[in-house]
Amino acid sequence: MRTFKPDFILISASFDAMRNDLLGLFDITPKGFAAITRVVVGLAGECCLGVLFPCWKAVIGWMAWARAW
Repeated sequence: MRTFKPDFILISASFDAMRNDLLGLFDITPKGFAAITRVVVGLAGECCLGVLFPCWKAVIGWMAWARAW
């Protein structure tokens, strides 16, 4: 990522990996999503002037993202 230096980072956010989600087989907590978010935001700051486009497929994604902050 640092070598490529993209113009932006697009996150296709899905919360199927969230703890207790019936579709996903992962167990990521809101704190886990927060940690992942911090890493991606940091990469965006280093690589593309902080330009980051998160997009969700459902309203539930917004709620889970808000809990992760």
